[in-house]
Amino acid sequence: MPGRNRLAVEFSSLIYSRKQKRAGCRLTWVARFQSANVEKTASFAYTLLDRTTCIMLRVFLSSTGRDLHKCRSLVYQAVEGLDGYHCVRMEDFGAWNEAPADLCRRRVAECDLFVILAGPLYGTIVPGGPSYTEFEYDIAQETQKPCLIFLTSEAFLIPANLVEPVTTKRKQDVFRKKIGSRVQAMFSTCTELPGKVLQAIHNWETTPAEHSVIRIHPISPNGDAREFRRPFLRFGRNPEAEVLIKNDPTVSWEHGMMFKHEGRFYYRHLSAINATRLTTDDRKILLRPGDQEEICLGSRNELRIGNTTLEVDVILSVNQPKCVPTDPEEVE
Repeated sequence: MPGRNRLAVEFSSLIYSRKQKRAGCRLTWVARFQSANVEKTASFAYTLLDRTTCIMLRVFLSSTGRDLHKCRSLVYQAVEGLDGYHCVRMEDFGAWNEAPADLCRRRVAECDLFVILAGPLYGTIVPGGPSYTEFEYDIAQETQKPCLIFLTSEAFLIPANLVEPVTTKRKQDVFRKKIGSRVQAMFSTCTELPGKVLQAIHNWETTPAEHSVIRIHPISPNGDAREFRRPFLRFGRNPEAEVLIKNDPTVSWEHGMMFKHEGRFYYRHLSAINATRLTTDDRKILLRPGDQEEICLGSRNELRIGNTTLEVDVILSVNQPKCVPTDPEEVE
């Protein structure tokens, strides 16, 4: 209308991949308010399906670079394409004010899954120690990370100019025998490797022995207890949720999520319109709509999601080094 400020709303470009959708990322719409004398920009969050955060399982990718550069790139792309997963690799570390070995140690310890590719070359040596690849593997064992191991076969070809001294080659032979004592998968070409890695990650995600027992019991006359052995669980009315809650309009489509990190389970509230009441051990916590706090769970917990109350028992698995079957025939 004449004489009044005019309102113009512009929507920013929206990039919303399947991966972000499952992980719980939010979209932001940008509204620009314009008047004759004042222009200011206000950003506000518009959450699709009540999602507010990104939760990713971190996969550390370890290998030499000169002989397996193409393999690393293909595996990285494959893992990044998985819903709910992020691939961590050394070439993305950037500049840090610490020694490379110290940074590698920290990044391996922060990850949830360790993937190693062992080829013909031993690779760069840590000052006064083994190769970086062997060093990262040793840290994964020390920090009790589940490991997926992939070895090149004799048919794997590398350029003739990639030659290491005989003493270095012997070190690689010893290292390959060291990790070859565990269950592993062989590959002859780079192109066949991504499929094997994705298959192994699926095996790890669905292998009961690899994960803690989560026992969930709805408090209702007909509620039956269910047990899960997975690194993450989603709660809500979404039919794809692992913990599906039906016939409760006070429960959001994606209400919340439990996920495992560094041996502990956490609950993350996702709903932007409904609350969650959480009792864990002696603590009582109210998670309001839009809260993004991560709550570390105890052994006995109670979740009140909308009008639905769930008893959640966390039975942590024994902390010991694990090696995950990479061949689906080895998974019962």
